[in-house]
Amino acid sequence: AAAAATTPTTASPSTTPWTLKLLGPQSGPGSVKLGAKGITVELPQGAHSTLRDVRSAAAKACGIPCVRCMLRLRYPKLELPPQPDENTKLASSAGVQHMTTLIVSRLVDEAEEAAEAPAAQAAIDADMTAPTDTATESDSAA
Repeated sequence: AAAAATTPTTASPSTTPWTLKLLGPQSGPGSVKLGAKGITVELPQGAHSTLRDVRSAAAKACGIPCVRCMLRLRYPKLELPPQPDENTKLASSAGVQHMTTLIVSRLVDEAEEAAEAPAAQAAIDADMTAPTDTATESDSAA
């Protein structure tokens, strides 16, 4: 009976919640606005967390769909793309552990990138032609 009373009071490392720090690129394709210092998320399952648990927590915190959530370990630099076995693969087997810093970005598919490219190019063209047109008008007036 005494052993049973002491077992629950001893915290097992496998049940201790993990805290992860999330950082993200502030601009460019797949940018995620997390601020300069990033944000933290907690995984209640600790060492029992799967890659899906990590990706879901990061996606929810960043406000992006889970299927578009790309994770990368900060140290060592290692990409963790969505994987078919991430529902069962433990996060620790991929190098994720308590206090790990992850870089989060949004995966952009080719169709999205193609749709954004003309608008981005038009904005660049407009910026480039605006000063030139103004200079041409003032040159012709002189």
